[in-house]
Amino acid sequence: MRILSRYIFRQALGAVILILLSLTLVTWIAVALRQIDLMTSQGQNAGTFLGMTALALPALMAFIAPLAVLIAALHVLNRLNTDSELIVMTAGGMAAWRLLTPLLLLAIVAATFVGTINHVVGPWSSRELRERIQEVRSDLITQVIQPGRFSQPEPKLTI
Repeated sequence: MRILSRYIFRQALGAVILILLSLTLVTWIAVALRQIDLMTSQGQNAGTFLGMTALALPALMAFIAPLAVLIAALHVLNRLNTDSELIVMTAGGMAAWRLLTPLLLLAIVAATFVGTINHVVGPWSSRELRERIQEVRSDLITQVIQPGRFSQPEPKLTI
């Protein structure tokens, strides 16, 4: 890989990472707000809540990664165009198709990342999430005994 290709790859990779993290954080907040009733209605602690919402992140990242690559490629090409770096590169003898080489390599890296998530990390996190949901639903003590509340699990029995 030549110097200019490495430069374009580094610029695009930095943009992909920044976009992937920011979009994942935004969607994670949406998922966390949907599952906030886990803490309020079932009396679970914040660690359980954060652990369960973090298990939903691999599926989100697999969906967001291709979009992040597209947005990053558009951003990098637009920035290279506005800074007149594309003109300098073509005037220096770089072929136009050579611009696509680092972006294609970045797409291959993202495809490998998404494939790994979909085939390895995703099934593990889904299985773990189902087990934790089952544990939370079957944890009778945290549902019945809550500090500062009187509850009646059966008639004539107040806890």
